[in-house]
Amino acid sequence: MSRRMENKVLYVTGVIDTELWNKASWMGTAVLSDKKAAPYLGLLFQNREAAIKIFEQWNKDFGHRDLYEEIRIAVIEGDVPEQEFGYTVHITTNQENLVTKCKKLNFSEPQVLFVVISRFRRMPTSRNNQNMKIFREEVERFLSYKIIPIYMGEKGLEPLFDYEIEKTEIFFRKVDEILENDIDIACIKKSITKDTE
Repeated sequence: MSRRMENKVLYVTGVIDTELWNKASWMGTAVLSDKKAAPYLGLLFQNREAAIKIFEQWNKDFGHRDLYEEIRIAVIEGDVPEQEFGYTVHITTNQENLVTKCKKLNFSEPQVLFVVISRFRRMPTSRNNQNMKIFREEVERFLSYKIIPIYMGEKGLEPLFDYEIEKTEIFFRKVDEILENDIDIACIKKSITKDTE
């Protein structure tokens, strides 16, 4: 959405709906692959209804295929001080695509103020866990992957395939390559909360 503020335009992205994400309670990720087709990156939620609403909105806003890669997903590997061994998943808006959108709307960059909201979560794993390695290999093999919500219910995990979104872009990164002004810096800085603007 956009709103004019005097001589500037405030552009607020719709990738993360904070209220819905709070209700959904994102707890982790899961990798699903049969090695015959593009793999799945599942987002594990405790609230089924809110998780479905998140993906329904994404499907409405970005389509069954995120053709313009508006949802930016990064997987950051490496040791983080005071954090368990594992990797971090960061979900936010593709800011380069935002600039493209603004140009289409005839907004020049100096006229625009961006408010970008993101979510990230640390995924503790054992040191011999190969799930993310397998996922990366499958993404590179099929040149795409799909994201889906997975409900963490009392009877176990329920993948909700009806709400899948196909993507081709994902950022596999190392902690030591992330600098101070990097979009992923919030994921490794202790002082910044899990919701960032």
